[in-house]
Amino acid sequence: MLAVGHLAFGYLLAKICQRLLKTDLNLPLVFLLSLLPDVDLFIPEIAHRGITHSIVLLTILFIPLFIMYQKNSVPYFVAIAQHSLLGDFITGSAQIFSPLTTTSYGLDVALQSPINVVLEGSGFVLMMLIMTWTRDLFVLFRPKMGNFLLVLPEGALIGSAFIALHFFTSVVLLVFHVILFVIFAVSVVFSLERFIFNRFQQL
Repeated sequence: MLAVGHLAFGYLLAKICQRLLKTDLNLPLVFLLSLLPDVDLFIPEIAHRGITHSIVLLTILFIPLFIMYQKNSVPYFVAIAQHSLLGDFITGSAQIFSPLTTTSYGLDVALQSPINVVLEGSGFVLMMLIMTWTRDLFVLFRPKMGNFLLVLPEGALIGSAFIALHFFTSVVLLVFHVILFVIFAVSVVFSLERFIFNRFQQL
């Protein structure tokens, strides 16, 4: 699945958990975690969709967070877990039970297939509707330090857009990548301006 799909379903599932558990939600952190398993693309000697996509490893790493933050940690766990269990399971396969087994599990749906295009596209549209309805979209435009976390998803959106071009996926998905990139970029710029302004005030 491309970045837009991971981000959309990470947000949607985390939002459901937030509503059910009545917890707060750090949106930039949710978006970052939705893409975090793909950090293996930047680590030499580690296969893509291998150990970093393991639900076994992820669960073990989250145990201290479950103990410390209890129900507040659940939306973030769901946001990162959906990357492997939903996105990469559908489009390709992943070693979700590594290191217990290196067998990859998935449906191997092609990125450029109509199934994936409709899935990611509908996920994005639903995310934007819910973000607008719940005013989460406007929360992203409030300057705060946490919004700098969106720089990494921005980079992922650029890389994913190039992958989409390579596989000749839907132009609509490319447009959705651009829209989300612009939203994140505006959020980061607003926060950067506020940071610089506050620094000058302190002089």
